[in-house]
Amino acid sequence: MSQVTDPELAHLPTPLALILERGSSLTGLASDQFRLLCCLLLSVLLGQVHRRLPNVTVKHIFSFTWGLAFCYVLVGWTMLHLVATVLVTLVILKTVHYHRAPMLVFLWSLFHLSYAHIYRMITSYLGYNLDISLLQMITCVKCITFAYNYADGQALKNGEPLSAFPKLASLREERCVRAMPTIIETFSYFFFYAGVLVGPCYELREYLDFTSGELFKRDGYSVRGPPGSLKAALKSLGKGLLLYIGMFISGFLPLQGYIQSDAFINQTSFAYRYAYSMVAIITGRAKYYFAWYFAEGGCNSAGLGYSGQVRDKDGHVIAVKWERCINAHAWAVESANGLHTVTNHWNLGVNNWLKHYVFFRLEPHHNFLRCVGVPNSVFGNYVTKFTSAIWHGYYTGYFLFFLSGALATQFDAAWHKVFDPVAPSATASASERSSYKRKYIIWRIVGWFLCMSILNYLGMAFMLLDGMSAITYWSNMYWWGHIACIVGLISLHFAAPKKTKKDAHTHGGHKKEKEGATVAALGANPNATAATATVANGTTKKDE
Repeated sequence: MSQVTDPELAHLPTPLALILERGSSLTGLASDQFRLLCCLLLSVLLGQVHRRLPNVTVKHIFSFTWGLAFCYVLVGWTMLHLVATVLVTLVILKTVHYHRAPMLVFLWSLFHLSYAHIYRMITSYLGYNLDISLLQMITCVKCITFAYNYADGQALKNGEPLSAFPKLASLREERCVRAMPTIIETFSYFFFYAGVLVGPCYELREYLDFTSGELFKRDGYSVRGPPGSLKAALKSLGKGLLLYIGMFISGFLPLQGYIQSDAFINQTSFAYRYAYSMVAIITGRAKYYFAWYFAEGGCNSAGLGYSGQVRDKDGHVIAVKWERCINAHAWAVESANGLHTVTNHWNLGVNNWLKHYVFFRLEPHHNFLRCVGVPNSVFGNYVTKFTSAIWHGYYTGYFLFFLSGALATQFDAAWHKVFDPVAPSATASASERSSYKRKYIIWRIVGWFLCMSILNYLGMAFMLLDGMSAITYWSNMYWWGHIACIVGLISLHFAAPKKTKKDAHTHGGHKKEKEGATVAALGANPNATAATATVANGTTKKDE
């Protein structure tokens, strides 16, 4: 019998390891990437089986059994870290008062994730191989989400308000969990085969309704869900395959090593460095889209991606929506003319977590910070970005990217507040409409160029990982992105239209009321993100 030569496959049975090793060699993919691809593809087939299982308990067992099997194939017995994270979370929720439990779970989950990140940095510095830290990131988000939803359920049972803002309180009530789920339900939620590896992250209430069939029965379907799940899954896979073109191109545009080399720093022009960075970062994002679309396909196949019906004016169903497990809108991101649009369409599950379980959980407002003139939105923006950096890992490049990104989103907010065109009224003349159309096209093009330029300039720190390499790159780009954000923010502050006292009263009186209205409005929009909150007080005219 042939011997397995890849040490990453040593934990697997020899026949399976040989098949995976051969497949990796034929496709040209790294061993870990090929195993991930196989698991994501298999999840689409499992989804069709999952829909046809006879009862809820069998579905739960089927879900976490295959999920744990996928974890083992990808990372071996280190998957036990995931189990430990979940079990300790359950112990905390069962033994600690619900007022304090969510924060303890938050700290525990980030601590355990930090251990995985630091261990990875020690054993594979600047490496991009898939290890337990990837899976731990998803588990961390689910643990914190679960803890807050359970605490909200207990608070509701005791008649306590869930938020000072009605719309946000309503949303929390919709997502809350009033009773502790069984161990089988809990493991099924955390280790659902289609979402355990790369996401998406979803609410526990959604997952339990999906498994029980309530998600479908409320729209008149059987517990199997609406027809068309396989078609929706294949559509998601098709999008992923299309994005493989970007992955292929990115293979010819290396970042690690080349960006720090003398050949790039001293032997190229600024224009070349700018153009190379733009293309390399844009195509470099393709690998994230590829994985997310394939994971979306598995969720759609099982039915979890179902999100409702589209009806005509007579009430007839004309289409079924499959949007619950979308993790990114590639075209919306790459064609965005504002950073807030990017964050609203990138890594949606994690952005939902950052928004609702980090940014908005900073209530009550920080009176000390308000006294020294720091708005809640600014404080929350930087805390959220810092949390996001820790969640991604301890490479200094992450911290530089997210903290610089907080500055960039403030500039983005000011830019749109000043330059967003105002749509003409219904009674506007043809010349006014034509003028608006020209202004809109110019605004769209300039906005896209500015957005992509700053995003990819800052994004180099995220891709290089090492902070000093990022600083070297930014220095050789003359720090233009940071300078543009700082100068632009100061200039636009003076250019922005000033509200009169009457306007201020109309928009909610003093600052606290205004921020409260903003939080409530954002809380009602499940597609907004934590970064959106940085545009809190009037990013665009339509937001106002």
